[in-house]
Amino acid sequence: MNIKVYTLPNCQPCRITKRKLTDVGLEYTELDARDHVDYIDSLGYRASPVVTVVTDDGELLSWSGHCPRLIDAVSYTHLRAHETLRYL
Repeated sequence: MNIKVYTLPNCQPCRITKRKLTDVGLEYTELDARDHVDYIDSLGYRASPVVTVVTDDGELLSWSGHCPRLIDAVSYTHLRAHETLRYL
């Protein structure tokens, strides 16, 4: 799983999103949204942060703004995948 968080300076939702990702144990890469405007525009987002998740299956999930339920869902899916592998 590859998680990227596109943030802006002094962005409270960005800080809260990064804290939530850390709290649930998900590693992520933080990128400055100002350096990736074309990519963010191609996704159709206008609010920060923008979070992209590429799953182990190659599926792209994305959202903008602070979405704790989506973070929890990604965390749950990630943990379940690793638990299954551990028991194989």
